[in-house]
Amino acid sequence: MEREWILSVLEEGISDGHCYELCEKQGIFQTLLGFSSSPLCDEHCQAQIIRVLCKATRVTRAAYNLTKSCGLLTWIIQVVEKRNLDQQLLSAIIDLLHVLWFTNLGQKEKEVDGAKNSSSAEEKSQSSVKCLPLPLISEFLSVALTISRHLRLHVKAAQLSLFLQTLCSVLKHRETALNVNKQADWLTLHPQPLSCTEALALLLSWASLSRDTALLTQLQALSEKHKVKELLGMGKDKTRGKGSFSKARTQKEDMAEDAETEKQEESLLVACKFDLSGIFVHWEPVFPLSEPQPAQPRDKLDPTRLAGDTAHLLTKWSLRCMLEDLYDENRTKEFLHWVEKAVIKHREIVDVVLLDPGWKADLLRLYHQAFEAQCHSSISARMETFQLFTKIMVNLLETQDCLPVLHQAVISACLLEATHDQSRREAGLLLLSLYIHELWSGATSAELFLSHVSLVTRARCKRQKASKSSLTQTAIRAICNDIITMKN
Repeated sequence: MEREWILSVLEEGISDGHCYELCEKQGIFQTLLGFSSSPLCDEHCQAQIIRVLCKATRVTRAAYNLTKSCGLLTWIIQVVEKRNLDQQLLSAIIDLLHVLWFTNLGQKEKEVDGAKNSSSAEEKSQSSVKCLPLPLISEFLSVALTISRHLRLHVKAAQLSLFLQTLCSVLKHRETALNVNKQADWLTLHPQPLSCTEALALLLSWASLSRDTALLTQLQALSEKHKVKELLGMGKDKTRGKGSFSKARTQKEDMAEDAETEKQEESLLVACKFDLSGIFVHWEPVFPLSEPQPAQPRDKLDPTRLAGDTAHLLTKWSLRCMLEDLYDENRTKEFLHWVEKAVIKHREIVDVVLLDPGWKADLLRLYHQAFEAQCHSSISARMETFQLFTKIMVNLLETQDCLPVLHQAVISACLLEATHDQSRREAGLLLLSLYIHELWSGATSAELFLSHVSLVTRARCKRQKASKSSLTQTAIRAICNDIITMKN
């Protein structure tokens, strides 16, 4: 009782830097960290200690000292790995990691976003950006990934939301720090990638809380197909998760079931989709060396096929989430860069995604949204998105057979690299979007597109003496003329 009272006094008492200094001088934090690892410390007491640390780490100096000098991150890993965690203890650890990361981060990421949006040159802005040291970021990432392996089905929506926010921010800041180091020509080790299992486990945690039956079925099929033990283990824990949930459900019914709480959980799970998508864009498939490999036994995991199926499922889910929300220029560009790295560069994965008509239909819908959306971003930013999207669509088309004879002529006329004329580039991308829409449906010849081109050129002949057209219309007619000339 006395110990519980002392810990509650500490939890309520640490409110600022002065309180932290008093505790630090008395060696209180070292005592707490040491005692929490002893057999005398039960789970309730350990949760209290974590709450005390969580309160202390809201102070910037405390967060830095506890991370740097006391080895708090290593201690968290030791707590997570030592015993089977209950929901209360896991929730407390997630809260501690969240507060510890964002207190150490401070305003650094906001400064990066401000520098990107400013009119100054990107290189200059990147060089003036301050980042956390890469070893510290890697240590935070290691802790987060360790916790992710213990999420199972025990966390609630609020804790999952906090955890995904933290992991998304860590990965985003790591990318910023890597870019800064690269521009400064500093030697850096290759960053540890997210594995297929880690990415799928996060998606499974969200799908379980959201009760997304279709997604759970897909994840179950994938884990059984590739014998992913970690995911199959999470499936086995489903009974325990359901038991604890039904117990909690009964208590809620006794309290007349608060509808407001359910709404709040739903909104948290919707917000989780944004963070989860932000995490997945940092995932890339890792393939074994291209040397000839001996035939794998049937029961052995094939990393190449697992990477292909994981890329397919993650991009499909992210694509569907984007289509369910309002169009976002920055989010679309981030997604396209990811698709280029994770899908387009790997022929094995391209073959997998093109077999899914739903994936192709969703990508076409997003392509249509990108061209139709009225965004507040600058014309140059929108043109960059259009060019990247068009490049990806053309690459996917060219991996399929039965392209029209005039395909290369249309591409070279619409995507004239030598030109610096903005109106010509915009007109070429708009014309090419019509061509892509027609071929994406499976047509072997672009008859509708060629009919459109012929009508545009004939309209020019009839209106030759009329008033001047706009720059874009003039550019469209010039491109159509080039296509007709190449055709003849």
